[in-house]
Amino acid sequence: MFAKWIIRIPIFIMVSILTYLKPSIASESQNILKTNLNLSIEEKVDQYVQDLDDTFFGTILIAIGDSILLNRGYGMSNLSYDIPNEANTKYMIGSTTKPFTKVILLKLIDQGIIEMDATIDNYLPEYPKKNATRITIRHLLFHTSGIPHHMFAIPNYFGEADQIFHTPIEYLKLFWENDLLHEPGERMTYTSLGYYILAVILERVTHKSFSELLDEYIFQPLYLQNTSYFNNLNILKKMATGYKKGIRGLVLAGTEEVSNCLGSNGIISTSEDLYKFQRILNLQEDRILNIKSKRNLLSSLTPGLITKISYNKGRDTLTVVSPGFGSSYGYRAYVERILEKDACIIVMSNIQDDFVMTYDMFADLRALLLNELNIIPDDLIAPSGTDDASSFHLKAEQLDKYEGFYKSSSGPYIHIFKEGKLLFRRASSQQFGIFGNPGQTRELIPISDTKFLIKGRSGLQYNFIKSPDMKKHLLEIVFNNRPQGTVRPVNLIPDFDLSEYKGFYYSLELQKTYEFSIEGNTIAVPDFIQNENIFLVPLEKDIFGCKYGFVYFHRDEEEKIWGFKLENDKIETLLGSIFIKK
Repeated sequence: MFAKWIIRIPIFIMVSILTYLKPSIASESQNILKTNLNLSIEEKVDQYVQDLDDTFFGTILIAIGDSILLNRGYGMSNLSYDIPNEANTKYMIGSTTKPFTKVILLKLIDQGIIEMDATIDNYLPEYPKKNATRITIRHLLFHTSGIPHHMFAIPNYFGEADQIFHTPIEYLKLFWENDLLHEPGERMTYTSLGYYILAVILERVTHKSFSELLDEYIFQPLYLQNTSYFNNLNILKKMATGYKKGIRGLVLAGTEEVSNCLGSNGIISTSEDLYKFQRILNLQEDRILNIKSKRNLLSSLTPGLITKISYNKGRDTLTVVSPGFGSSYGYRAYVERILEKDACIIVMSNIQDDFVMTYDMFADLRALLLNELNIIPDDLIAPSGTDDASSFHLKAEQLDKYEGFYKSSSGPYIHIFKEGKLLFRRASSQQFGIFGNPGQTRELIPISDTKFLIKGRSGLQYNFIKSPDMKKHLLEIVFNNRPQGTVRPVNLIPDFDLSEYKGFYYSLELQKTYEFSIEGNTIAVPDFIQNENIFLVPLEKDIFGCKYGFVYFHRDEEEKIWGFKLENDKIETLLGSIFIKK
């Protein structure tokens, strides 16, 4: 199902996603470089964090070789007790655990204990033959097994399966009979379940726990004294409390049963320990891995997480490697390494889906690091979307004609809305089940009556074109001056039956009940969120748009509405904020 959905994503949506993921040198931090040349890098980062659009909780480390230029905590480690984040605060690192799993696997392959091209059934004979005899260790390592990601492979994963302790065999049984998305080796399909299987195999062949293997092969040799594997029971000093975005601020993120994350999540660490670990991500033999294993380690990184930076008019090149962008309940972690300079950036946060901890931030911090290295990339240009990107101004009434909801034939919704004299866009999630990842709200900077740059998105442009009936505008997506596709405005259905959406809904977060009533062809909600009267506009069955984002109604097995989630880019994006129908 998911494979069919992803194939149907129009090219301009994929370009928008890739634009979000691809590290960019041209970014907002250049303003810091221009205006604060005499500041130290610590002062520049401090100012950068202070100037962010939203609050950042976490720790940032920047280093060149043996010299740590910055290692500082920001925001709060625990709001209840007013404990600030510090340089040695501990965080869950999410999928940044995977490179640790890779190191252990490659070490055992080097020792001849595991064979790279052996199939699963050689190590887990109970695994169903229809898949076990087709999938190799190499496929699992390189994400080419065809096994779906856990939230697609396991029904009701979030809020149900992820909260229950499972033995390895119990957990494998939840998905091991599933059909593969494609033939093993055919293409890459990112999946945490592949790394779960690898970790189970590592435990099986060594007769040791994954935690013991981490300690033996990585933690002790690298002197990672503040790094450990979590088991939902540990009590750790200096551990940050995990938060997520709520409707009116931060709320507790809850916990995940890490027995279900074996090999793909579960490591707790500090910025300094991750600094020590990332230094083995190179092509030099060390006491951990040989050259052949190092090549496999680097080549196994997710495509897009190894990029090149050209400088000195193309005569020199830097290789930027990221072992992963980890996310877990209440935490995020990112590690980036510049191979040729033995330099790195590490960002850790105790806010789940931290909306300032994005590739924009990493690009900004990278620009500051390159400045310390006296390197000016060849493609360093003034970022599109800065305040001085355009001197063209439109009157507020000129923007009215562009407001509304837009949708491609199969992609997410785009909401164009006005605040004062400024125009903004907000994108919905991809709408697979309750799992989503809405696009960050961005300001549209006018460069003509009909053309807009997207603030903070270099190369991305929106053009409004009058539709044939001359009543509404089409939205053309342009990337690097190349049209990617056209999005049509949503035609609201005047006779849409709204009766089943009426009623009372209780917010689990706000502990307050709201009444939904019909007003015309919309749902009216008085005193909602910011004590405003808002209206839900029907976009399609069970999906509504409103001033504060998108509303997805949920149904039970009898197709009766049991509640909804409110989704926007200021609320934790995994489950949104849940409301229950009374």
